[in-house]
Amino acid sequence: MERLGTPDRPSLNVLVVGTDDWAVDQAVAALGARGHRALTCHRSGEPAFPCNALVEGRHCPLDVGFSVVVTVRARMSRQPAQSELGAVCGLHAGAALVVAGVSADNPFQPWARSVVEAGGDLVTECERAATDVASAHPFSSVGPTEVGTFGPGGPAGTGRSSVLVEGNRSTGQAGADR
Repeated sequence: MERLGTPDRPSLNVLVVGTDDWAVDQAVAALGARGHRALTCHRSGEPAFPCNALVEGRHCPLDVGFSVVVTVRARMSRQPAQSELGAVCGLHAGAALVVAGVSADNPFQPWARSVVEAGGDLVTECERAATDVASAHPFSSVGPTEVGTFGPGGPAGTGRSSVLVEGNRSTGQAGADR
């Protein structure tokens, strides 16, 4: 598989959510180290609600666009944590879901494209998921710097709106909204 995040292959926008901020922070750092842009629904250390969509001056990752959503599960739970609800938004928008960390009692299992156990390579799985999505929906790419990025409504050809919010990219700094 050709590596993303290089001059030959563009980087990804990845929405990262999870059960605990420290786990989300580790995933954000790993993605950033490989040249990808991690988006979050709230700043680390702040409550999950209100999310960035509802806070003045911040931007919802859905408005920025992303091709993969990751939920990093630092503990077992049969129910999604409030801080994981962005995974539901991402799935609704047509993004591929990668579940990382503790996978026992994972409520997202039916929708997960892949599961990365503790110690696995999360970034490679995100790249693989994005490549799969881009191959399945070739018209979902936005510009020369992103692969398979969907705006609100999901990928082209799903019967839902395929409006891409490329214009908001220049004004949004969702990665800095942490």
